[in-house]
Formats: sequence, structure tokens, C-alpha cells
Amino acid sequence: RCGSPQLDPTGVVYDAFGRLLDEFSTLLQDDFVHIGGDEVFSYKCWTSNANVQKFMQDHNLTTELQLRSYFEQRVQEVSAQRQRSNLVWEEVFTSGSYLAPSTYVNVWLNYDSLKAAVTAGHKVVFSYGFYLDQQLPPGGTHYLWVDTWRNFYLNEPFPDSALTPEQQ
Repeated sequence: RCGSPQLDPTGVVYDAFGRLLDEFSTLLQDDFVHIGGDEVFSYKCWTSNANVQKFMQDHNLTTELQLRSYFEQRVQEVSAQRQRSNLVWEEVFTSGSYLAPSTYVNVWLNYDSLKAAVTAGHKVVFSYGFYLDQQLPPGGTHYLWVDTWRNFYLNEPFPDSALTPEQQ
């Protein structure tokens, strides 16, 4: 049972996000803001809400993906208005949601997403195979858990030549 959506895509969340960025900008001088986007697996809490249903109807949004794209676009705009570069998890890219051309994609699941994002013109932060907290990079371990560091050093970001040197 959903009740009210946690991040209601119909309005107030964008003002709250903007105020949060304004407050953090006095503390953090980074040019980037990672706006996430990978934790939403189901939009039933959005689409089962009467206010959201009306909003979708009023804005000619007929699918969950269109609503997600609207949400992602608005969040990216709020961040960009504050001269921050957006960074999203690869799930936002692979879902087909809206991404501004200047949005960076944080690829952490597979090489195919890296190639697709770069080919689509996005810059990429590549973390696939470098998750130190998981200790199981691609290729398995060399000796139980003792020397998995080898896998991190052996992780090849471009295992084939599908990308041009400029894209790499």
C-alpha cells in the first residue's frame, strides 16, 4: 500500500530539491550533483495516486516511463539552474528516461551500458568492476577473498575495440 508518493512528481519535490542544493552549495563546492535514479523499481506508488493520475492526464503523460522522464527532466533542470552538472546511475539511461545531453552516466553494471552511453554522446563515470565494498569484481577472485585486489587492477574498462580512441 503506497499512500502518498515519497517523491511526489507533481510539484513540491522540485522546490525542496532546489532549496537543498542551495543550502549544500554553501558547504560543498563540487560542480557535480549525483541525482541517482536507480532506486525506483516500480512506479505503482506514483500511478496509483489520484493526484498523480490527474497530473499525468493534465500533462498528457500516458505511461510510467513518460512520468519518470518528466521527473528526471525536472530534477536535472533544477540542478542545472544552479550550475551543477548532473550525474545519474546507468538505470536512468537504460530505462530510456530523459537525459540532458550534458548529463553524465555513472555506469556500474556492465560494459554494454558504457558503450551505449558513450555512443549516445554522454560522458561516463565508469565504476563497473571497481566496487571495493563488494570485493567480487568481474572475473571472480584469484584466491578466495585474499587477493581480489588483482581483479581491480586487471579490470579493463574497454575490453574490445567497439569505441573509438576519442570515445575511450
